[in-house]
Amino acid sequence: MASLAARSCFFSGFSVQSFCLPVVVGVEGAPYGVGYVKFDKTPPLSKQEEFSDFLVVMDSQGLQEAVKHAKEKSIVILNSAEKPNQAILKKRKLKIYSLDATGIALNALRKPAPDAVMLGALVKACNRLTGKAAKMALGENRDLSLALDEGFRNVK
Repeated sequence: MASLAARSCFFSGFSVQSFCLPVVVGVEGAPYGVGYVKFDKTPPLSKQEEFSDFLVVMDSQGLQEAVKHAKEKSIVILNSAEKPNQAILKKRKLKIYSLDATGIALNALRKPAPDAVMLGALVKACNRLTGKAAKMALGENRDLSLALDEGFRNVK
C-alpha cells in the first residue's frame, strides 16, 4: 500500500519519500508491517519518522498499535466492515473512515487484495491526491481501476 500511495503522490505533483519497515510484532502479539510516505511540494529533508496526518490501517486488529503513530485530529482509514468504537480514537479526536476493502476487493478482483480499494478511500479523504494520479499509479489494469473507484464510493 505504501508504494501505491507514494506513486499516487508523485503523479499528483509532489516530492515523495517512502519506506517500509520490516514486519514487527505488536502489543497484542499480532505481526504487522509499517510503511511511511512523506510528500510535499518541496523535497522532504528529514528521513526521520514523523506522526502522520493520514493513517491507513489495512488490518483492524492492529488499530490500537497503529493510532499511536497518528497526530491528534488525524484522519484514519480503516479496512473493517464495522466502524470501531474505541476510546483512544475519541480521546485523540481522530476522524475515522472505514470500509470493508477486503470484501470489495473479493467482489471486484476475485482475490483478497485491498490495496487499490484503500487507495481509493485515501484519495477521497486526502484532497491533495487526485483520482487520475491514483489510476496512473495502478497502471493499465481495468479491474484495479474499478476497485479504486469502489473504494472511493464506499468509504464512510
